[in-house]
Amino acid sequence: MPQILVIDGDSGRGAACVAPLAAFGWGTAFVTDLPGARMRLDDGPTELILWSVADLQSVDRDFLHALHARPGTRLIALTSTLEPSFLTELLELGVTDYIARPVTPAQLVHRVRLVLDRPYPPGPVFTLLDGVWSLDTVRRELRKRGVVFTLTPNEMKVVECLAKARSGPVSTAALIRHLWGNDPAGTVMALSAYIRAIRKKMERNPAQPELLLSERGFAFRLVLDSPSPVRTPG
Repeated sequence: MPQILVIDGDSGRGAACVAPLAAFGWGTAFVTDLPGARMRLDDGPTELILWSVADLQSVDRDFLHALHARPGTRLIALTSTLEPSFLTELLELGVTDYIARPVTPAQLVHRVRLVLDRPYPPGPVFTLLDGVWSLDTVRRELRKRGVVFTLTPNEMKVVECLAKARSGPVSTAALIRHLWGNDPAGTVMALSAYIRAIRKKMERNPAQPELLLSERGFAFRLVLDSPSPVRTPG
């Protein structure tokens, strides 16, 4: 049974989230702050976190980084702020998805089911392209000659899908299906946020990519055998 943690500073609003999830049969807990969330996460595995987010100032980056180190834990932002730039920033920070408020109990359960049903295989380490590049799907690390790029869960899935194409093009539609399945949350805007975030980590100049290339606006290629030097993290 999936374990779900709801984080909301408004106890009434948080309880309104917990009720339909618990009624559906999921193990559900509720906390009002991040210290309480950290204690809950230390108690055992949590498959999904629903976090109420009002603005970027309320997003604790350290908490996000800690979640990225927990394979198998997904994060949905609950928000009534729907400006595209704000939602893009959330995705670039590593949020798995977002749910717009107000949301009915039925809609909440439906969206949570879609996220939980998405493939999330913490598979073994495997090597790509003659052993030069490797992708650790447990630690979510892309490596080349001692340089390590740490990826968010969805960034890892994008890189994995592109890498398996062996420098061939992967359509935008195929990448969206790989990340979101039939979930309507999968959009070109959301995918573009992950592409930009990956380029910031990998490319010497993200504005002029040499590794993660666009193909006439309808596909992407990951050219891991490019002679171009990689960006140094940090």
